[in-house]
Amino acid sequence: MPREALGSAVDPVQLIEVDEVTVTTLVDNVYDGLLSGAPHRLGRVDRAALSLGRVPSEQFEDGETVSGLRAEHGFAALITVRCGQQTSTLLFDTGLTPQAMLDNADRLQVDLGEVRAVVVSHGHFDHTGGLIGMARRSRRATLPLVIHPHAWTRRRLELSGEQFVFPTLSRSALSTEGFAVIERRVPSLLLEEQVLITGEVDRTTEFERGMPPAHQAWTGSGWEHDPEVIDDQALVVHVRGRGLVVLTGCGHAGVVNIVRHAMRLTGVDRLAAVIGGFHLGGPAFEPVIAPTLTALGDWLPALLVPGHCTGWKAQHAMAARFPDAFLPGSSGSTYQVLAADTVEVRRPQDLTGLDGVVIPGGESTTMDKLLRAFGLFDPLRRAIAAGLPAYGSCAGMILLARRVLDGTKDQQTLGGLDITVRRNAFGRQVESFETELAMPMLAEPQRLMRAVFIRAPWVEAVGPDVQVLARAPGPDARVVAVRQGVVLATAFHPEVTGDHRVHRFFLDIACSARGRDCAAAGGQ
Repeated sequence: MPREALGSAVDPVQLIEVDEVTVTTLVDNVYDGLLSGAPHRLGRVDRAALSLGRVPSEQFEDGETVSGLRAEHGFAALITVRCGQQTSTLLFDTGLTPQAMLDNADRLQVDLGEVRAVVVSHGHFDHTGGLIGMARRSRRATLPLVIHPHAWTRRRLELSGEQFVFPTLSRSALSTEGFAVIERRVPSLLLEEQVLITGEVDRTTEFERGMPPAHQAWTGSGWEHDPEVIDDQALVVHVRGRGLVVLTGCGHAGVVNIVRHAMRLTGVDRLAAVIGGFHLGGPAFEPVIAPTLTALGDWLPALLVPGHCTGWKAQHAMAARFPDAFLPGSSGSTYQVLAADTVEVRRPQDLTGLDGVVIPGGESTTMDKLLRAFGLFDPLRRAIAAGLPAYGSCAGMILLARRVLDGTKDQQTLGGLDITVRRNAFGRQVESFETELAMPMLAEPQRLMRAVFIRAPWVEAVGPDVQVLARAPGPDARVVAVRQGVVLATAFHPEVTGDHRVHRFFLDIACSARGRDCAAAGGQ
């Protein structure tokens, strides 16, 4: 097995942040023509229409029928990254057969001639079947092919005495077709350092132990168990303000190992999305499902698309555990992840174009005076009244309340929440504390949040349209989190614990309120 690597990389890979990445699945095990596209918290998801593709068929009056897209036991994805106005595209794997990826690309009107490079996740034939077809579609004299040197390994499955020898890639054949073969065991940066190919993945978990004994490799003198599939590698993109988007082929290294490795290489600890094969299907891998879900629950990706070889049991378990993140894979699906931009609001003109506003903790009376001094108070109050999504923590909760107890004589609030709050209700600075809160509206793990209260307010009364989201433990069960429409407030500071779920919840509120506009703008 590869060496275990603990901690962060000594010299993290300098992966350039991008403004947008789109992943189009050209080949997957499933094609569902009834899936529909929709805005997503990260951007948008589009699905291939059932009406795509026409083929001759004499039994119909028009002499043709709809073919839809092809599905097969394989995987291929087109990745396009955008930084400013510059876009670049590469291909990650090519499916099982020579024709499926090409047919689907044609029906989706995808121009494979724009592909700048091809990356092979590993040497198994269900990821490399369309390579020659890709080479013949390319408009480049030579097309770079990034591949691990062990991808040429001859392999087989031996089950119940029967042997299935896998089709093995030919380096010379690929070179003859115009590929510039680039063998790399270590990480590679592509497309102006906007895409990372992991190279060999460090195996650090106790439960991801690779392939069972039936999977074997030819050593030159005999067949031996090949658990590691050492050529397995993944693709990683860092989207500004979102985190890492990780694309796996089969994930033979283990999806948790892969995400850990990507985070270690880049120094980025936020996971936006994982898309691809997780290889959790079949009896040998079913014990790995539960610990995989536990690990993913620690990262809470906003988008989880377990396709290809993941297996139906793992897919069902992920859909149940992560209902807000899980999406079914299907040939022809496009997943868009847009950067989330943040801007400082200091002047009234800074409110223009916002999809939401966060009012942080601090000292509410001072914040009130500064808002008025800089001419922001009335424009911000009008914007919130007109439907601008707003989230306030601690002092921000006070500013969003309609009524304040224990405030200063001239203290004003922005409104937005039909609540009465009491300033410094939990005591002075020295009486600050931490506690566990049950917040059912949050994503896993366990719908609990570690909450930090610093000279915090509490809510003494709520109006009929206010939803209580959390109460502090104790006999009085004080209200400490509320929502009214697109306005959210907490008495505690979620930002100090590194738990992003409240902010993600608010981002969902803002995107739902703005619909397509929020996705198109990337979110501000």
